[in-house]
Amino acid sequence: VPVYRKPRVAIMSTGDEVEEPMTETLPLGKVRDANRAMLLAAVSELGALPIDMGIARDTEANVEQAIEDAISQGADVLISTGGVSMGNRDFIKGILQRMGTVHFGKICMKPGKPCTFATIKRADEQSVVFFGLPGNPVSALTTFHLYVSPSIKILQGLPESQLRVGVYATTTSPIRMDASRVEYRRVLVEYISDPGET
Repeated sequence: VPVYRKPRVAIMSTGDEVEEPMTETLPLGKVRDANRAMLLAAVSELGALPIDMGIARDTEANVEQAIEDAISQGADVLISTGGVSMGNRDFIKGILQRMGTVHFGKICMKPGKPCTFATIKRADEQSVVFFGLPGNPVSALTTFHLYVSPSIKILQGLPESQLRVGVYATTTSPIRMDASRVEYRRVLVEYISDPGET
């Protein structure tokens, strides 16, 4: 019987503006960290082992140390949110170029354009798979389901037929899509049974 070890998935948020979800009073310019809790739950739901790496503050040293800590804790997959765009405090891509191989740093899609994918070699020569997701929660969850979830399923030995789940639906109103890139929209799906069905 083929047996696969549960992948260890480290999750970290980045940014000086990000505060823990239980923070009672948010100072001006701060936001609660919705991404980390959301992704920890999503990873658990897939049957993998989540590792909470907390929030890496906006210095290159902090972000690099958080990545090194996740690797030293045996992460097979590392997910970060924020820090992958073009701002002067977006350090992820530069750090990954030093530590490993960046395979892509942008995707022609909406939301989720600044999604980054890289691999980093551990001391045992095994590769850690790194997904740098956007900081926007909708973008982060969209890119998680499109890219991270299938990767975790592959690490668990699931067949290709189980990597993605989809449904066909008819919209109740027209949707204007972006002509220049693939676009994903939030929808509510309702199943309406056919009176003739049993």
